[in-house]
Amino acid sequence: MVFIAVFVPIILIILIVCVGVSSSKSTDTRNAPIDKYYKSLCSHICLSIFTLGIWQLIWIYRMTAFTNIVDNKDYRKPSSKLLLCIFIPLYIIFWIFKTAQRVDILLCKQDSQTKLTNCCLLLSIFVPFLSCIFLQDGVNEYIMSVKRRDIIDDDNEDKSEVSEEIEDVAGEDSVSILPFLKNTNFHYDEDGSEEFANDSIEIQEGKELVSIETIKKYKDLLDKGIITQEEFNAKKKQILGL
Repeated sequence: MVFIAVFVPIILIILIVCVGVSSSKSTDTRNAPIDKYYKSLCSHICLSIFTLGIWQLIWIYRMTAFTNIVDNKDYRKPSSKLLLCIFIPLYIIFWIFKTAQRVDILLCKQDSQTKLTNCCLLLSIFVPFLSCIFLQDGVNEYIMSVKRRDIIDDDNEDKSEVSEEIEDVAGEDSVSILPFLKNTNFHYDEDGSEEFANDSIEIQEGKELVSIETIKKYKDLLDKGIITQEEFNAKKKQILGL
């Protein structure tokens, strides 16, 4: 007991000093990447139990910094909120309530139906540990929603770029073949017939090369997962005239 009574205050003092130094280096965390705030629930629970509450203090600092990304809300200094939660009785209940409101705003922007405010407020009064788990779960859900949306946006951009490339290729093909057809001289003498036959062969070979190149481009899109197998087969039949 004496050891714990001495050890815990020392750890708290070290934690407060570290937090103060980090906050002085970066006073505004609203532009920081959000991935670092993701923490699996299993890790969160284990850290909360085996660190004798030290992780909870670090988590309060992290959550305060993370929820500063909410628009049209006052900036909350993480170190100040941490000190208030440590030294002011029952302030943690107010902090959980305000933090849950901000997490709900973020989830609402991602079209999530999750509502944490009322649930976390009740849990913070009777079982504060569970309210922290619910809050971390809400943060994890928001981060994963943002990452999924970013992946979808990247895929849409890739598809639009590919569509532009296909249009450019089609434009180049029409420019390279049509003038050649228009400039073809039709002669009915023996030499002219032979020249026209050669020109026809060259035109046919040019069309086949264009078709092959176009199919290869669509095959690349299929390999990248941008188009489906059905879309590739339909385009292939359309190009080959089947």
